Amino acid sequence: MSKSMFEVYLNEVTDEALRAKLKAEYERTTKKFGLVFERHSPEGIRMPQAQVRRGRTVIREADGTFHKVRAISGDAVTLADEHGNVIEEKVANVTAARQFGEVVFPGLKSVGSVRTGKPESPAHVVINGENFHALEMLGYTHPESVDLIYIDPPYNTGNKTWQYNDHYVAEQDSFRHSKWLSFMERRLTLAKKLLKRTGVIIVAIGDEEHHRLRMLMDEIFDDQNFLANITWQGSGKNDSRYTAGGVDYMLTSAYPVSSGCVSDTQKRAPNRPVRRRTLPGTPK
Repeated sequence: MSKSMFEVYLNEVTDEALRAKLKAEYERTTKKFGLVFERHSPEGIRMPQAQVRRGRTVIREADGTFHKVRAISGDAVTLADEHGNVIEEKVANVTAARQFGEVVFPGLKSVGSVRTGKPESPAHVVINGENFHALEMLGYTHPESVDLIYIDPPYNTGNKTWQYNDHYVAEQDSFRHSKWLSFMERRLTLAKKLLKRTGVIIVAIGDEEHHRLRMLMDEIFDDQNFLANITWQGSGKNDSRYTAGGVDYMLTSAYPVSSGCVSDTQKRAPNRPVRRRTLPGTPK
């Protein structure tokens, strides 16, 4: 049986774990249908309340790059970047950080509350933090228990409104779309675990990433569970180059089930009459 050149080169890799990872990535990126994009290295974030420790990740404030701490001596720290290059820096010039894949134990700390209803009434909770960590934590506390998820992510317009790995993603960045897809894929995958089996997710988006987001959601939630592409017209611009713009979208999908979306007929109890609400002035 003939082999491709990739398979020939792959067999030369002696590390079995690395060989398996390379094969899986090759098969993913060479698929003929669906959304194909370069998955970028996991993001990292500052953890300013964490201590700088040997063996952990830090951000060097001078250039925003990630390093591992090799050693700490007084107010000096020895750092190594991803290529193994070693530099000396002051502890005051680095901030503790974590890259996705590193162990983080997120928790909630109450900083205040506002109550206007009865003490026994349910209350809303606002979580201020890295959204990936918040979603990861909710996956332990509220799996398959959320009716509706609404996400208003960065629109990736290239106007320095979104950061990836502590750097603004500019319009000239040739990888800005794949960075955005990597960012969204991780969070949508976590959000999926929170939905009830009758749950719905709505994601707001603009023209820049609308078509890519639709394909990504079809892969994560299955295209059979797509519900609607809702559009709403905001304020346009008179100085726009081609059209006034101002249109935003809300892509809506249901919880993925093996047989596609559960229809309204399947959700109703047997022999239960269907009641329809008619608006005044609407023909019956």
